[in-house]
Amino acid sequence: MKNLIIVIHILLTLLLVGCADKGVYVGEKKDGKRHGQGKFKWSDGDKYVGEFKDGKQDGQGTYTHSDGRKYVGEWKDGKKHGYGTLTYLNGEKYYGEFKDGKRNGQGTLTKPNGDKYVGEFKDGKQDGQGTYTHSDGRKYVGEWKDGYKTGQGTFYTSFGFNFKYNIHSSLPKDWVNEFYLIMNNLDKVIPLMPTNSFSSLDIYTWTCKSYLQQVEHTLQLTKCIDSSTDKPFKNKIGNTTGTSFFGRATGSFMVLEIPADEFKYNRIYRYSLIPHEYFHAFQFSLSNNFFFDIKWLAEGAAASFESLYTQQYYNKNHFKWAQNHVNIAVINNPKIFESYDESIEEDRTYSSSVFMVLALVKELKKLDITEEKAFKLIFNDFRRKNPSNDNWKKVFQEVFNITLEDFYLSLKNYTNDINSVLPSESLKLENIFPPPPPPPKSDTSSPVVKGSGYTSSNASATSNLFVLKEVTSEFSVGDIITFGDSKKEYEIREAKVLKKSESGNIQGIVLYKGFEFKISPGSGNIQGIVIKGAVGFKISPGMKVSVVKETDVEEPVRLVSPNGDVYVGEVMSGEPHGQGTLTLSSGNKYEGEFKDGIPWNGTLFVKNGNIFGKFVNGEWIKN
Repeated sequence: MKNLIIVIHILLTLLLVGCADKGVYVGEKKDGKRHGQGKFKWSDGDKYVGEFKDGKQDGQGTYTHSDGRKYVGEWKDGKKHGYGTLTYLNGEKYYGEFKDGKRNGQGTLTKPNGDKYVGEFKDGKQDGQGTYTHSDGRKYVGEWKDGYKTGQGTFYTSFGFNFKYNIHSSLPKDWVNEFYLIMNNLDKVIPLMPTNSFSSLDIYTWTCKSYLQQVEHTLQLTKCIDSSTDKPFKNKIGNTTGTSFFGRATGSFMVLEIPADEFKYNRIYRYSLIPHEYFHAFQFSLSNNFFFDIKWLAEGAAASFESLYTQQYYNKNHFKWAQNHVNIAVINNPKIFESYDESIEEDRTYSSSVFMVLALVKELKKLDITEEKAFKLIFNDFRRKNPSNDNWKKVFQEVFNITLEDFYLSLKNYTNDINSVLPSESLKLENIFPPPPPPPKSDTSSPVVKGSGYTSSNASATSNLFVLKEVTSEFSVGDIITFGDSKKEYEIREAKVLKKSESGNIQGIVLYKGFEFKISPGSGNIQGIVIKGAVGFKISPGMKVSVVKETDVEEPVRLVSPNGDVYVGEVMSGEPHGQGTLTLSSGNKYEGEFKDGIPWNGTLFVKNGNIFGKFVNGEWIKN
C-alpha cells in the first residue's frame, strides 16, 4: 500500500519529467529540486522510487541497483538511514538499522546457505554483541569487531559441546581469524562429544613478551618473559602460563599463551599449538580416567596429530622441521619416555615421543594394518579402552596385538632419525577418524519459522492491530503468522516498519494508526501489523509472533488509499505487482502491468477517457 501511494502521487503530478545527475526523474518538485514523491532512474540502470527532499532521497523509498541489490526503507540526505531491508541477488538479506548509508545498530543478516547473524553492526560490519547461527545448528554468541569474532564468546557445536572463548586484544586479528578456522576444522574432524563430566571448555589465549632461546645447535625456542602484566586472565586462571589443557570434573580449561616472537618470525607454532592442545581435550573426552600420563602415548600422540594437521592444512612437514631432535634413548632406554620427569632433556619438542608413536605405526603396518587404521588405533581406540597408569600395558596389548616389551625391543631395529619413520604426506585426518554420528535432529513437527517478533502490549481477543518488538526479519503483507504456541494461522493485511522509540528513559511511545504503544528503549526492530480478522484470544506482552509462510504473488485484491484512490489487481509483498487498475479520486485511471509497485507496461487515461500517455518497461511516454 505504501508504494501504491507513491504511484498515486506520481500520477497526480502529471508526471513532471526532468533530467539531472545523468538520469531521468518523474515526480514532484520544489524550487527546481526533486521534492516529494518521485522516481529517478540513473543512466547505469539504478532506480529509486520514493520520497525526496531538497533534491535527495529522504524518507521512505526503494532503491534498486542494476546488479540486483534492492533496498527498501528509510533515507536521509541521500543515504540509507533508519530502518530498512537490503536484499542481494544471491539471496543474502539484511534487515535492520542503517546510518549514513551503512549498516549500523541492530540488524539481522541472512546468508543464502541459511546461516544467520543477529546483533550489532558498525560501519557495515558485525561489531559489538551478536549471534551467528549456522545452518547445521552450530552457533556463536559473543563479541565481534570489524566483522570478525573476537573477545569473549561461546561457540555451541552441533553435538551440544560448548567452547567459551576468552581472546585477548593483544593477539593479531589475522591470528584470531585463523584460530576460529582451525577450531572449525577440528570440530569437523574430531568433534568433542559432551559427557556427564565434560561438556564445556574455557579457552584463554593471549600473547606475551618473549625472547629466542638457543636450546641446541639447531634448535631455537621462543620463551615468554615472566611478567605479571602479560597475564590478562590471572583473576580466572591464576598464574597459569604456557600452552596446556587442564581436564577436570569440576571444570576444564585450555591455555594458549603465545610468545610475541612467534608472530615476529611467522613461525608455524603460533598455529600448530591449537590442534595440539585441542587433541588433549579430545583424548580427555574419550576416556573415563582423568589421570593417564604415560608421556609418549599422551604427548607423542598429540604432537603427531599436530604435525599431521600442519602437513595437511599448511603443506609444511612439521615432523622434519620441529620434531627432528630424536634422542638416542628411544633405542637404548625407551622406558624413560613413560615419565615426564625422567625425559625432560631427552624429549625436546616431544621429538622422541613422536618418534615412538610413528615407530608403533610402522610396527602395526607389519601386521597388515593400514596406516590410517594404525593411527586410528593410537589416537582413538586406545583411549576409548579407558587406560590408567595401572592397566595401560594390558590395554596396549589388547588394542595393538603386541606386548609393550616386544615393541620396546623392536625399537632397537631403528635409528634415532625422524626420517626413518615419517608417515605418508598424502595422509588425511578425515581418513583416520571415523565419521562422527549425525547431530540430533531438530523437531520438524512445527512449521519452520522464517521471521519472528514479540508483542509489545496487551490486546483483547477482538484485536487485529499489533506492534511487534525485536523483529528478526521484516513482516510483509500476505505473510502467514502464528501467535505464541497456537497453531492457528493468520494472514497479514497491512505491515509497516516503525522507528525505534527514543523518548524517555524508561519507555517510549509509538503511534500507529492512531493507537499508542509503549516500547522500552532497546526493544530492537519495531514493526506494526494488521491481520485479517480478529486474533480470537487475549494477547499478553512478550508473546512470540512467527512467520510460518512468506508471501508470494497473491490473488487480485482491492486496496483503497486514505484519499479515496482505488487499486484492483495482483499484488506481491503488499505492492501492486502484475495486472491491475488504479483509479484516482480525480477520475483519472491507469490500466496495465505493475512491477514492484510502479506502472510498468500500461496506459494512463484522463477523466474523459482520452489517453494521456503510456508506460513501456517502466518508462513514461507522453501521448
